Amino acid sequence: MKNPLLRLLSYPLVQVLSFCIILVGSPYFGGPYLFFVLGSIGEGYAFGIMGIIGIAVAVISLFIPARGYMQIASVLVMLCSLAFFFFSSTWENATITLFNLPALLTLLLFIVVSIAVCIKASKWKNS
Repeated sequence: MKNPLLRLLSYPLVQVLSFCIILVGSPYFGGPYLFFVLGSIGEGYAFGIMGIIGIAVAVISLFIPARGYMQIASVLVMLCSLAFFFFSSTWENATITLFNLPALLTLLLFIVVSIAVCIKASKWKNS
């Protein structure tokens, strides 16, 4: 892969970091998405379980030769985690995040990293 920016953005640890630092706000509590994921594991919320699985798959992809496929899988699981979180009636107050510029920028960073992972995986497959 020749593009160093694409290479950096699609690195698995950058993917995990961009997912964990998404800022989420609510009238009661706000912070990085990782806090919400870790806090929900004990209660068995689907978004938390999917978030941990997505992070684990991305980290495992560091050690697997078919990294592209695993990273695509982790991106899909992470996106499902975010969708479950934002569209769940339990966490409906978290949609306030979508009106906060710093939070939107962190979400946009994760989307850009996810697109970079998809581009990298498609180039890896075609070469």
